[in-house]
Amino acid sequence: MAEIENSESMENQLLLVATVLGAKEPKGALADKMREFDRMLNEDYAKFASMETTFTNDAGALKELLEIQSELKRVSQFPMLFTKNIVAVAGGFSSGKSSLLNTFFADSQMRLSVDMNPTTAIPTFVVPASSTKVTAYTPDGRQGDIPPRIFSKIDHELIERLKFNLTSIMPYVTVSAPFNGDTSSLSNICFVDTPGYDAAGKGSSGDRFITSDSLMNASSIIWCVSVESGDIRQDDLNFLNDALDSGDKKIYIVCTKSDRRTPSDVQNVMRRISETLDDEGIDIEGISAITVQGGRLTETEFKDFGTTLLGFLEKQNKVSVNTVARCKELTDRVSKVFSMYESSIQKDIEKCERKKQIVAERKREFNKRVSEIERRYRDVEIDFDIDFSGIFEDRTETDKTNLAMAARIRDSMCSIIRAVFPKLECPKCGKRIDNDSPFCVHCGASVFGDTQRKCPKCGIPIDDDTAFCPSCGTKIN
Repeated sequence: MAEIENSESMENQLLLVATVLGAKEPKGALADKMREFDRMLNEDYAKFASMETTFTNDAGALKELLEIQSELKRVSQFPMLFTKNIVAVAGGFSSGKSSLLNTFFADSQMRLSVDMNPTTAIPTFVVPASSTKVTAYTPDGRQGDIPPRIFSKIDHELIERLKFNLTSIMPYVTVSAPFNGDTSSLSNICFVDTPGYDAAGKGSSGDRFITSDSLMNASSIIWCVSVESGDIRQDDLNFLNDALDSGDKKIYIVCTKSDRRTPSDVQNVMRRISETLDDEGIDIEGISAITVQGGRLTETEFKDFGTTLLGFLEKQNKVSVNTVARCKELTDRVSKVFSMYESSIQKDIEKCERKKQIVAERKREFNKRVSEIERRYRDVEIDFDIDFSGIFEDRTETDKTNLAMAARIRDSMCSIIRAVFPKLECPKCGKRIDNDSPFCVHCGASVFGDTQRKCPKCGIPIDDDTAFCPSCGTKIN
């Protein structure tokens, strides 16, 4: 039996590694746009940065553009991540995170790895879909499909047997699968199954970093705590506080394995957790206890909170994801990088202009003195001139060329970003928005959720019943 298990484990390892190593470059319009962005960064920007000498922080600018490139690559690889609300499912080792998500799947073949040992080793993005598909992503953007039966075997133990860091060649995985029951309606949510962590030293520092990163990038958090712990641990509180420091998060606490305690004990554990969080100043949306048996979830509410886990998820599902805002964030970051270059170049142009003015003034003064001498001594003719051109290097024309190049690269990069992002729509009228304008060109509504309506041309605030802009006369649809 042991030999059979070892043989199966070896086969799983080989299939997994073969899938990742055989991952292919994505194809299609988004992949083409991403390759064009890469070319612009590696060729056009590199040429520009080597020619432009006024800006002194090329390293910082390149670092920012590389980070933008990385984020844009994720958008092109898996657009759904940027059109859905990210709900991170987190907690310590064996806290029941994967078991909870497994209850959502309608396909009995689709399961996240579950074991008494630490299991979730790679962050996994889970979304409801009409069919089942598990996709591995490599750092350079290639993709490969993993059979669900192999994916369910990925855990820390398998990774250790590989003798190398699997996350270095497969940093994350996406799972698209049909959801069952009430969870099938959660079409606006993307769950992230994060690696567990353990204060006793199981897992790795990489697990803690991945978990922290996932929490910071999520809009909501489901934090799992085993009722056997009796209370929420200090490490859990540290994670949650760090996540809250990165922005507003909606937090829901799930007490797992509630079948291992009496109902009264479970209520007491939930009460202690609620009080500890309150003392820590951490606001939560709700808390409940769950039991997972036979792939089904049974939930027990904490009587002091009226919100169930499903109720919490339904609220997150109703929140509209502002894709325009996410797109604009990246284009603004690109614009900020090149505005630093443009500011430096413009200062150099102004510096050159001031020097030219000084030289011109000195030349006029010199010629004036020569003329005065010639008038005083009429028989003296001074056939003499000073070449002022070598006093300083006039870089004005070069600077203007670099300014034009910076503007072209900036505009091209921003255009690619807009094209890579999923279809952008006005949150009010629903019409297509072709750029990242802060307000809709069709109805004047703010695309960032502001209540104040604005003119689509000049941007001044207008009333809801205004037909024509009082400032520029533009007709308001």
